[in-house]
Amino acid sequence: AFGVMKDWGLTMDNIDTCEKYQLRILNSVNEIVNPIDVHIAITLCPYVTTFTLSNAFVDNEVLYKVMVLDHLTHLRITNNEALTLNFQEGILPILTVKGHQLLSLLLANFPSVDIAAIGECCPRLQNLALSNISIYDEIMYPREHLFNNLTGLEIWADLQVDTMNAIILKQLFCYCLGIQKILVRNTDALSDKLLYDVWRENPMKNLFRITIDNCPNLTASSIHQLLDMCNDLTLVRIWSCFFISKDDYLKLNKRVKTENCDLYLEWFGWTG
Repeated sequence: AFGVMKDWGLTMDNIDTCEKYQLRILNSVNEIVNPIDVHIAITLCPYVTTFTLSNAFVDNEVLYKVMVLDHLTHLRITNNEALTLNFQEGILPILTVKGHQLLSLLLANFPSVDIAAIGECCPRLQNLALSNISIYDEIMYPREHLFNNLTGLEIWADLQVDTMNAIILKQLFCYCLGIQKILVRNTDALSDKLLYDVWRENPMKNLFRITIDNCPNLTASSIHQLLDMCNDLTLVRIWSCFFISKDDYLKLNKRVKTENCDLYLEWFGWTG
């Protein structure tokens, strides 16, 4: 989206005389992005609602240009291999200014992320995806007023990241009463006990899709509990969970058929 502006003959010298474009989406997957091109694109496309920057070797300051997008509702930032972007100096200033209007947020490959700050800055957030975060900043306890409007949550973690702990998961799960879609990958903090604690606070009555991938402390007991609850489940994926065996899968599948559930159950065994 940014390199093409130069191909169209747009420069800093003539953008003030150009008619504004009606584009609503700006996507970039190039590693090399000229900050001037980003400025030109944002200036000429003031009606953008979705801004995506993936794997670009840019500094935090380049992201600040996003603050002028009055209609921004979807922000997706994937850091580059050199990790030139960080949360505190790059993402948080944007969320402070524009977070109140965001409906979806994706952050990938960041050295650290502050979950509480995201919740405070983005009260309307409906979809949140976090991938390959090295450190989740500590929170002392879950806050009831955060993440109340989430309907979709994806956590692509790493088993070696011990800061993705029970308190972080409770903050994300407990107070989003309208949650519909959940994906959790590679976290040993997700356990039967944690889910039982969460479900006492939030029965997730609108949940219709859940994927659990490589969460070694979860057992089939949680899945049976989920089937006992009142919800809208149509899809359950259980992938590579150490304590959920093929025998567990067969029992779950038999129950789905016996109780005539309108549910697709998918299981892949633990691969080590």
